[in-house]
Amino acid sequence: MGLLRTPCGDAEETLSVAHEGEVLCCAFAHGQSLAISGGWDGRVILWDPATGSPCGTWKAGDKPITACAFSPDNKVIYTASMNGLLAEWDSGTRTRRSIFLAHTRPISSICSSPDGRTLATSSWDATINLWKTGPEREWRTLAGHKDIVAGCRFLPDNKLLLSWSHDGTLRLWDILRAKQVVAWNAHGDRITAGDVSPDGKWFASSGRDGHVILWNAVSHREEARYSHLRGELPWCGFTPDARKIVCVSSKGEVVPKTVPEMQKLPRVHTGHAVQAAALSRPGDYLALGTTDGHVHFLPQPEQADAPLCVTAVESQVTRQTFLQKLLGQQQLIRVLRCTCPLCNQVFDLVEHDRQTAVCPECKRRLHVNSFTLPAEAHS
Repeated sequence: MGLLRTPCGDAEETLSVAHEGEVLCCAFAHGQSLAISGGWDGRVILWDPATGSPCGTWKAGDKPITACAFSPDNKVIYTASMNGLLAEWDSGTRTRRSIFLAHTRPISSICSSPDGRTLATSSWDATINLWKTGPEREWRTLAGHKDIVAGCRFLPDNKLLLSWSHDGTLRLWDILRAKQVVAWNAHGDRITAGDVSPDGKWFASSGRDGHVILWNAVSHREEARYSHLRGELPWCGFTPDARKIVCVSSKGEVVPKTVPEMQKLPRVHTGHAVQAAALSRPGDYLALGTTDGHVHFLPQPEQADAPLCVTAVESQVTRQTFLQKLLGQQQLIRVLRCTCPLCNQVFDLVEHDRQTAVCPECKRRLHVNSFTLPAEAHS
């Protein structure tokens, strides 16, 4: 257990804090040193990963909290419960903004599109719901899976969504048309976890069969696999530089593999009975939620300076020279604009350098994805 500090870092209150029962979900804020966990006890706990100490806690519902997430701007915390309710919380005041029935059965995952305009929830009811963020609460349903949809992730283009299910399939969805693009059998058993690489080139899936498979995101063909013979793999995810997959077993083994070779890297045996896991946005901390109600944070020092993948957006901006101002003239020029995934700073790419960049605010090295989004994607 840790000490409850309110606000984070202040030791005015000293209460023993841990979930009563299993930790069912955990997530990190975008570009901030803050994490969240939800548990069987219906409570939500905020954590400082650097110290492993809680920053606050509140009762989010009478039923277990099965999924949680931050909005891309960190202003909203989403929590989902065993009875299918989806709640929005103000992350600053921790007051509830709204709550509604999103699914008829437990919600297994929550994720936001990169542009923050769409929220996706997957459920035990074998469907995925897409929600337009905002007061309208407009929604569409993606149906096709035959069993529990264990999770889903948006691709960096904001147009496609990958989902994985206990029916043993991976499916790719067109978000704009709310239609399935392709489905393929991935494992001989339930798929328990999956992810999309930050550069959009790879998919990953792990199953109850103990296999982690790396997929080509274009051909949907298997590129490589890792067979784990010591227990189920409840979580796998790409590092922010897209160069590694981190696999976590139910017995607490943390197994990183290179991409795309899936070569061995030093593993860590934590000895914890892991139920949920998450990797921070910069990749410097791995959170492990355990069956005894605790959340453990493992530093990942090798990721501290690794370049983060970022997607460029084509934009049209107005520029004027001094002479043009005098003549009342202006010109439209094309620029490539990026948003730093660490600090959310928006900046234009230097014309002669389209593959690498440095954020002018936080100075983090960035790797620019090979594709560019058109301006209308963010209009």
